Amino acid sequence: MDEIEVSDKHVPLRIALFAMAFILAVTAFAFAVTGLGHKDAGYYTITADPNDASPLYASGVSLRYYCDGESESIKAILRELEQLYGAALLESYQALNATDATPTGDNLAALNRNVGQPVSVSPALYAVLLDALEKTGENEGYSLFAGPLYAEWTTLRYLENAEDFDPLHNPDEAERLARLAALAADQSLYSLRVVDEASCTLQLDVDARVLQTLSELELDAPILDLNLLHDAYELRLVAQALVGAGYDSGYLSADSGLSLALPGLREGEYRLYASSAEGAIPAARRQASFTPSPTAKRTRAFTA
Repeated sequence: MDEIEVSDKHVPLRIALFAMAFILAVTAFAFAVTGLGHKDAGYYTITADPNDASPLYASGVSLRYYCDGESESIKAILRELEQLYGAALLESYQALNATDATPTGDNLAALNRNVGQPVSVSPALYAVLLDALEKTGENEGYSLFAGPLYAEWTTLRYLENAEDFDPLHNPDEAERLARLAALAADQSLYSLRVVDEASCTLQLDVDARVLQTLSELELDAPILDLNLLHDAYELRLVAQALVGAGYDSGYLSADSGLSLALPGLREGEYRLYASSAEGAIPAARRQASFTPSPTAKRTRAFTA
């Protein structure tokens, strides 16, 4: 068996080269690890933590926020913003939920479950409902009391065999929708009145004919529902919470197509698209440019 001979020449030089290589490797690794967490100025997508009680609260809504300053400052503002955004989104989601009650019992579902009884709600929901009620009174196609109609239409949209229930070809479904539309259009059948302004107490009253029709149609759906304006009100509530805490440099958006620019958004534009032979093209644009709030928190408040 051959013996392996190791040269003992230039040992100090070899040690020095090995030491240099080791130092370079450690330095490169350190820079790589540091670089993984480095944050540059720019827009960041803010995410909300999961919530077992309301697993869907963060779906369909997103926040993009602009941060500048040093890396550590950006990290600090992102951590704080994630907590604030998640809390605001969860609170608005639960408040505007028309079907599921909350532990505090002061949301939209509470009004639906206590027809004919006074219910105290949060000041934020109180303002939303009064605004939606005013829009309902304008009689221009929106109704706060169109929950059953909206629930039926939403169900049709997500059926696997939706074509079988298309009201254009299914007379039974067409009649069903017509009855629900008639109920929503007749505002004399409903009343949402202020019982006590100081405690934000409201009472929903519904004519017996509405309940009878829903029973005949075997439809279990909330009457009071923000429906088409739900996402608009949700974005508004979240924006109010963010701006109130000093965060105004970004924008919120919903999967339904709505976008809401916070007042400190530096620049941008809203676009409406149209179809063409080449595909979707911008059909209209509106500039969205605001002066940043002097109290806005980006990252400078955390800069040493």
